[in-house]
Order: sequence, then structure tokens, then C-alpha cells
Amino acid sequence: MGYGRRKPRNCARRRFQPGLDPGQFDRDAGVAPAYVDWSQNPPQLPTTPGQLEAVEASVGNIIKKLNQIPLQQIGDNLNQSLANLDLTLVSARGTLHNANTTLNSASTAFNNASSALNNANGLIEPSSIQLEEVDQTLQEVRRAARSLQVLADYLEQHPEALIRGKRGEAQ
Repeated sequence: MGYGRRKPRNCARRRFQPGLDPGQFDRDAGVAPAYVDWSQNPPQLPTTPGQLEAVEASVGNIIKKLNQIPLQQIGDNLNQSLANLDLTLVSARGTLHNANTTLNSASTAFNNASSALNNANGLIEPSSIQLEEVDQTLQEVRRAARSLQVLADYLEQHPEALIRGKRGEAQ
């Protein structure tokens, strides 16, 4: 492109038809001819609806639909839901605190039970002192039971021994 040459203008933007005088306007095909009303001040030029009017109608419909949305009711319901959620969270926090307390108590109980079982385990170990003492006590109880059995057998054969005592003993 050299100097002095101008780029052609977009004719569609100017709304002029190629080949027409620049003072003439576009004509829409399929539309009946209209005339300028010179009786009004200022004169009114006939026009055809453009896209701007369609956009205005669409925006108007959107505004009507937005006005029909019950924003106040939605806001009130949202506030009520948030208040209910707050109460639920406070209740859940209390429940979790109680559960934590219960778990701590259970942990203490399990620790105490573990200590008791360890102590019981120490009592029943084969090498424990307590087990030896229990074994000695059981042997003494067996000897005492044997002695009682011998006494019972003797008294069964000699019932008068309860009154007189054993024969052959010095009185």
C-alpha cells in the first residue's frame, strides 16, 4: 500500500448501498414504501425496527423476571436456615465435648483395668511369692482335712471317746 491511497470504507457500516448516491438511505426488501411526515415538527423519518429494539425487549423481559423473584422471602429463609445451622453447630459442639469426656473416662477405666490385670497376672505367675504362699496354705488345709477325716473315722468307730477320751491315755 503506497502513500496517497485510501483504504475503502465499509459500506455496510455507513448503511449506504453501493452505487447509490450518498444522500440516499437503505431500503429494506419486502417492506412497503413509507413517506416522510413533513407535517410534524421536527419531521419524522420512517424507520424499520432494528436490533436495538429487540435487545430492549429482551432486557425488559429479564428485568420483569428479576422483579418476580421473591428476594425478601429468600433472604428471610436464608437467615432462618443460618440460625438453625448455628443452633445445630452449638449442639454438635456440646455433643462432641460430652463424647470427649466419655472417651477420657473410658480411657481411664481401661488403664485401671489394665493395671488390675497386670496385678492379677503377677499373682498367678509360676515364680510369684504369692503363688508359693497360696500353695503352702493349700497344703496345710489338706493336712487339716486329713486330720479331720481321721478323727471322724475314729469317732465313728468309738463314739464313747467323745465322753471318756481316748483309751490308753492317762487321765
